[in-house]
Amino acid sequence: MHDVYLYFQGTHCMKSWHTCQTTWQVQAIPFTSVLIM
Repeated sequence: MHDVYLYFQGTHCMKSWHTCQTTWQVQAIPFTSVLIM
């Protein structure tokens, strides 16, 4: 599941770099929490 999220985020990044940065920041918070868990 994590891989899919990363892949989807990465694809979006290619289309919109600005959107990617914002999405990464928002997704980075929950993603890190899941990794720590």
